[in-house]
Amino acid sequence: MKHHWFKAFVLVCLATSPAFARGDVGERTLAAIAPMNAPQADAPTFADRIGAIIGMRMQMVDRLAPQPTAECLDPQVVARRVAALEELDSFARITINGLIDAAPTSELKTETSEQLTPVLLRHRQDLTAALYNLMELPLVREKGTPAAAKVADEVVRLADQAARP
Repeated sequence: MKHHWFKAFVLVCLATSPAFARGDVGERTLAAIAPMNAPQADAPTFADRIGAIIGMRMQMVDRLAPQPTAECLDPQVVARRVAALEELDSFARITINGLIDAAPTSELKTETSEQLTPVLLRHRQDLTAALYNLMELPLVREKGTPAAAKVADEVVRLADQAARP
């Protein structure tokens, strides 16, 4: 009895191997196994990845040089924040421009530029918002001391630079 099942199994395997070699039978069986409405996870795009890197860098800036409070009287705290924001802006611009320039063909440069332009615009908006928050500080608005006036001038300069393309 055991030999009959074994012979049947061998005959089925021999009969189906040419069909699997052609590739036409496997498609129907694999399609029946795969779920029909399986949700496809959207993979992050190139621009999303670069935006995430710049966003992580902004979080690092916020941790290392947090936004000074309204009661802050030390111009060095504001100057540290301005320097960190300036470094972040430089990093973002150099990264985005470097990626665009690294494209091997002009078509890829154009495509990369189109993909990364929204990332750069989002960065500018975030940087401008951070600089406006600094401009609202009494220490920066009043410019009571030479150090505060120097910091206020740096904030205005960086805001002008962030507005430029």
